[in-house]
Amino acid sequence: MPSLYVAQKVGETVAAQAAPKLGAQQAKSLGAQQAQTMVDAVHQAFADAVAHTSVVGAVVLGVGTVLVAFLLPRGVGKAESSAKSEQQVLEKV
Repeated sequence: MPSLYVAQKVGETVAAQAAPKLGAQQAKSLGAQQAQTMVDAVHQAFADAVAHTSVVGAVVLGVGTVLVAFLLPRGVGKAESSAKSEQQVLEKV
Protein backbone atom coordinates (compact mmCIF):
# COMPACT_ATOMS: atom_id res chain seq x y z
CA MET A 1 0.00 0.00 0.00
CA PRO A 2 1.66 3.26 -1.09
CA SER A 3 0.27 5.41 1.74
CA LEU A 4 1.70 2.99 4.31
CA TYR A 5 5.12 3.21 2.69
CA VAL A 6 5.00 7.01 2.65
CA ALA A 7 3.83 7.07 6.27
CA GLN A 8 6.73 4.84 7.30
CA LYS A 9 9.21 7.11 5.51
CA VAL A 10 7.67 10.20 7.14
CA GLY A 11 7.88 8.50 10.53
CA GLU A 12 11.51 7.55 9.95
CA THR A 13 12.38 11.09 8.85
CA VAL A 14 10.68 12.69 11.85
CA ALA A 15 12.34 10.22 14.19
CA ALA A 16 15.76 10.85 12.65
CA GLN A 17 15.35 14.62 13.01
CA ALA A 18 14.10 14.42 16.60
CA ALA A 19 16.52 11.74 17.86
CA PRO A 20 19.37 14.07 18.86
CA LYS A 21 17.03 16.18 21.00
CA LEU A 22 14.63 13.60 22.44
CA GLY A 23 16.49 10.32 22.42
CA ALA A 24 16.06 7.39 20.07
CA GLN A 25 13.05 5.68 21.73
CA GLN A 26 11.00 8.84 22.24
CA ALA A 27 11.84 10.07 18.73
CA LYS A 28 10.69 6.76 17.24
CA SER A 29 7.38 7.08 19.07
CA LEU A 30 6.98 10.66 17.86
CA GLY A 31 7.71 9.59 14.28
CA ALA A 32 5.02 6.91 14.41
CA GLN A 33 2.49 9.40 15.78
CA GLN A 34 3.27 11.91 13.05
CA ALA A 35 3.03 9.22 10.39
CA GLN A 36 -0.37 8.09 11.67
CA THR A 37 -1.61 11.69 11.71
CA MET A 38 -0.53 12.10 8.10
CA VAL A 39 -2.21 8.85 7.01
CA ASP A 40 -5.44 9.89 8.72
CA ALA A 41 -5.35 13.28 6.98
CA VAL A 42 -4.75 11.66 3.59
CA HIS A 43 -7.64 9.24 4.06
CA GLN A 44 -9.97 12.04 5.15
CA ALA A 45 -8.95 14.21 2.20
CA PHE A 46 -9.63 11.36 -0.22
CA ALA A 47 -13.05 10.65 1.30
CA ASP A 48 -13.98 14.35 1.11
CA ALA A 49 -12.86 14.56 -2.52
CA VAL A 50 -14.96 11.52 -3.44
CA ALA A 51 -18.00 13.03 -1.73
CA HIS A 52 -17.62 16.39 -3.49
CA THR A 53 -17.05 14.73 -6.84
CA SER A 54 -20.19 12.65 -6.38
CA VAL A 55 -22.25 15.77 -5.65
CA VAL A 56 -20.90 17.56 -8.72
CA GLY A 57 -21.58 14.49 -10.85
CA ALA A 58 -25.15 14.28 -9.56
CA VAL A 59 -25.77 17.95 -10.38
CA VAL A 60 -24.39 17.53 -13.91
CA LEU A 61 -26.53 14.43 -14.41
CA GLY A 62 -29.64 16.25 -13.16
CA VAL A 63 -29.07 19.28 -15.40
CA GLY A 64 -28.47 17.00 -18.39
CA THR A 65 -31.68 15.10 -17.68
CA VAL A 66 -33.72 18.30 -17.48
CA LEU A 67 -32.20 19.61 -20.71
CA VAL A 68 -32.99 16.37 -22.53
CA ALA A 69 -36.53 16.39 -21.15
CA PHE A 70 -37.14 19.88 -22.58
CA LEU A 71 -35.23 19.53 -25.85
CA LEU A 72 -36.22 16.01 -26.89
CA PRO A 73 -39.96 16.67 -27.35
CA ARG A 74 -39.18 19.72 -29.54
CA GLY A 75 -37.00 17.59 -31.81
CA VAL A 76 -39.75 14.97 -32.18
CA GLY A 77 -42.29 17.62 -33.18
CA LYS A 78 -39.96 19.00 -35.84
CA ALA A 79 -39.38 15.55 -37.25
CA GLU A 80 -43.13 14.89 -37.47
CA SER A 81 -43.84 18.23 -39.16
CA SER A 82 -40.94 17.60 -41.54
CA ALA A 83 -42.39 14.19 -42.43
CA LYS A 84 -45.83 15.75 -43.05
CA SER A 85 -44.27 18.39 -45.31
CA GLU A 86 -42.52 15.71 -47.34
CA GLN A 87 -45.75 13.74 -47.61
CA GLN A 88 -47.66 16.83 -48.86
CA VAL A 89 -44.98 17.46 -51.49
CA LEU A 90 -45.20 13.88 -52.70
CA GLU A 91 -48.98 14.05 -52.91
CA LYS A 92 -48.75 17.10 -55.18
CA VAL A 93 -46.46 15.29 -57.59
